[in-house]
Formats: sequence, structure tokens, C-alpha cells
Amino acid sequence: MQQILKINQTGNTIVSDFLRGQWQGSPVNGYRNIGYNHMPKDALRNILLAEQNNLCCYCMRHIFYTSRENKNCTLEHIIPRAVNDYNTFLRYTNQSDILNENVVIQSVFTASTVMLEIPPAPHHIAYHNLVASCDGSIWDNPNQPTRYTAQFCNGHRGNEFIHPFFYDGHVNENIIYDHTGLVYYTEDDDRQTMINHLNLNYATLKKVRRVWFFISTSEFNLVQVEAANDQLSRQNILTISILDSPLQNFQDDELINTFITDLFWGILLQYRWFYGATFQ
Repeated sequence: MQQILKINQTGNTIVSDFLRGQWQGSPVNGYRNIGYNHMPKDALRNILLAEQNNLCCYCMRHIFYTSRENKNCTLEHIIPRAVNDYNTFLRYTNQSDILNENVVIQSVFTASTVMLEIPPAPHHIAYHNLVASCDGSIWDNPNQPTRYTAQFCNGHRGNEFIHPFFYDGHVNENIIYDHTGLVYYTEDDDRQTMINHLNLNYATLKKVRRVWFFISTSEFNLVQVEAANDQLSRQNILTISILDSPLQNFQDDELINTFITDLFWGILLQYRWFYGATFQ
């Protein structure tokens, strides 16, 4: 994972302008229609994608949003919209100064009889409570006519409690990728459970990270990998990368046969961030 820096003030401006427009002008009427479904998502989504370098906040997949029909990106609420009790809300804000300073429970605004300034902003729409995640959909079975949905990340999480790993300045030290493809959190069983809620050790993701481990420790550079448009060149890269590694085993032969295909090579390239990742 990588740290996400919330430094684009335009994100707060979008939310502030939206809230100001929804103020009805009197204590009796207060705010109206300030939920997630009413907010201007496109501009905010563009900001989130840019500050994350088009990478999923959890699995590091390349994410995009071209249209409602052509996307693999969703907006993830760190504190889920379903949270409506203060004790659960505090469980999140106690984990992060960023959340604590910039986000309040939605009811603070919906019940207000005066116009409020932000930050903090209501958690359904707060810039600091939103990150870009992949939707967890993947087509990794050529015998299936369509992609599987919600296999990992935001789509798999639901409303489970998740620590905001990406707001941690030491995230690269605490989230470990090992050479087998596993991802885990160091010395914290509760946070490992959260990794499991996200299903980041989904079988195909493990294989993808395993392949990138071999390639990133080989003679091949990322440009060569991205340029491998045919099965012969892919087989050359995979065979040399895997078979020359002292950490390969007989089961890795299957990776070669799997990832030379257009389907799995395409999935591999969606996770090119791992070419520069640290593996243990």
C-alpha cells in the first residue's frame, strides 16, 4: 500500500459549496438533501484518482472511471454511510487524526439549525472520508462469460470496520508483501482481520504479486514487460524470471502457463505498481 496525502483543498471546496447550496436559509428548514446520492461526485472522484495516481487505496490496482458503463473505480467511505451511532463513529476517528479533525457524523449537519463551516464535514460526503477503491470485480476464469463481482476491496468489505491504513505514514513498513504473494499486517491480529475483510489474499491477487516478485528481481524492466504483446515474449520473461530465482518451486510452472494468456497478462499489468514494491 501507499500513503494517501489529503492536500488538495479543492476537495473541501467542492463539499463546502455543495453544503452551502443545500442550506435552506432558516433554522426551521436547515440543510436538505446533503447525502451521498445528492453530492457532485464527478469532480471529487477526479481529485481522488489524481491524488492516488489512479491506484486502488487497498490492492494497488490501476483504476479508472470513463463512464458508468466503463469503470473499475468506486468511491470508498472509510467510515461507512451505515454508521449512525456515535460510539462506532469514534472507533474510526480515534484511529486517525485526519478523520478526527476533518469529519463529523452526518447527523451533526442534518440536525443543525445554523449554517456550519467545514472542516469538519459530514461523513457521508466529507472529502477526507472518501478514497478511490477498485470495485473488486475481476474476470479471472476464461470459462465464465462475465467477470466476478465484489471479490475484494470496497466491494467485498461491506460495512466491516477497517483501519485507515493509507493515512499511516508508516504504511509501507506495516503492510508486508512476502515473496509467496501474501499480504499481511505486522504484529497486529486485529488489523490482519481487516486485511481479510478486504480479501486482499484472494487467490488471483496472490498469484499476481508472486509473478511481480519474480519479474522485479529479474533482468527485465517494466518497459519490456509492458511491451510483451505476444505469448512468446511473455513466456520468455516469465520463464527466465521464475526459473532463475532461488525461491521458485515446481508449482510456479503453472504461473507461466497461466500468465502468458491475454486474460492474465492484462490482469498482471493492472498491478504494475508491484514492480517497484518491496517483497520479503
